[in-house]
Amino acid sequence: MKVIESIEADDGMRCVDLLLRLDGSLAYKEFRKDVEDGGRWQLVNDFSHRAYESRSSLLQDALRSVPWLHLSAQGRFAGGERHRHSWTKSRK
Repeated sequence: MKVIESIEADDGMRCVDLLLRLDGSLAYKEFRKDVEDGGRWQLVNDFSHRAYESRSSLLQDALRSVPWLHLSAQGRFAGGERHRHSWTKSRK
């Protein structure tokens, strides 16, 4: 799986990675980082067993499954650049 987009919380301490699966479907994982962990991203929830055919259907499910995401991303899923990142490093 490859990270194609990351949506960060406003405080920069949580994120949801949108993943492209080998079969072309989409999935996602939720991460957090804490000062006591040296600021490294830690996996919180792995939803990669779920497969989605579109970004829209993935985001609908993610908004239900990740409580902070709705507050952090109001109105930003329509393509706003603030929470769209290209990753050069991978997350495990």
